[in-house]
Amino acid sequence: MHVYTCTAEATYQILVSSGVRAKSTSHQDNRVAEKETVTKKSKRNRRPPQKWTPVNGPITADVTYAHGYVDDTPRPILEPSKPEKRVSKGLLASNISLMSCSEFDGDKFKAPYDVILESTAAIVMDVHSHLCKTEVIGLLGGVYNSTRNIVTVVRAEPCSSTSTSLHCDMDPVSQTEAGETIKHCGLQVVGWYHSHPTFVPNPSQQDIDSQRIFQNWFSSGGDNFLGVIVSPYNPLNSSPISQITCFTTYRDDSKAISIPFKFNYRVQTTPNSLELSTLVTRLKKLLLMYRSYEHLVNLLDSYRAGADISALEKLLLSLEDHLITADVGKVDTRLLLEDVKFIISTHLN
Repeated sequence: MHVYTCTAEATYQILVSSGVRAKSTSHQDNRVAEKETVTKKSKRNRRPPQKWTPVNGPITADVTYAHGYVDDTPRPILEPSKPEKRVSKGLLASNISLMSCSEFDGDKFKAPYDVILESTAAIVMDVHSHLCKTEVIGLLGGVYNSTRNIVTVVRAEPCSSTSTSLHCDMDPVSQTEAGETIKHCGLQVVGWYHSHPTFVPNPSQQDIDSQRIFQNWFSSGGDNFLGVIVSPYNPLNSSPISQITCFTTYRDDSKAISIPFKFNYRVQTTPNSLELSTLVTRLKKLLLMYRSYEHLVNLLDSYRAGADISALEKLLLSLEDHLITADVGKVDTRLLLEDVKFIISTHLN
């Protein structure tokens, strides 16, 4: 059973039950949460000791983060802390716990299938994630090869949402339209993606709960469903290449929890899949979606304090890495990067 064969009401219900709530239903909850937060006495956030130095690269230990927008460096809270809400820049923010993904060992926990990302899907997700200081979200379209046991993500379809720096609510109408677009391309919905703008691409508890519900829903119809998290501006990442985590969940009945597991995916470009004109048209449409967005990233600014390259230059380096990994030719790589640079300069400035 695919999401695009369901009615708008059915897709709306699965989003609500999974925590990826529709804007129309979350407004009242947000008002209640805001009222409760403002009336309670705020707790002072603990700061890490001065001797703490961030280690470049992904964090392997579970850690709680207090984070905000791109220009607010997230700070790890090294001591145990309970999630607490605070008012920040007029929006609700909170400390969230991120859980490290376990590795498949090929024995007790064997990957249910292998994952391939087409370079076009990786590019759209990466560009989408770079544009906003808030989280973004979308659906993934692809195919499942039962003979080879491989899920190939062919298309990333951005969705409209109402977002903060740490939460993203998918619009149910946009989600239904994205599913229909994927269907018309001859694909099926195989997953979802969202961004962690300024922190590591490890799933939060809400991400894990959402993934588990989606997995159960799709598996009941014999289909697969995976999650992808993109982190473009993680200050603990010394490389300009965005960090991407592709994950699924396993239920640990002994502890009554769901555990996230990370796929070792690969990026590829199949023949005729990288049509530059089509990809550029899609990116133009994406840029137009956010042209007047309040929390749009100024891609001409340095992508973080002390960086000697702009956010746009960082994005181009990240896209180039996807194309090189996928063995795209030098000519096509150069043409695409030039087009991306041009359309971003003309559509967002």
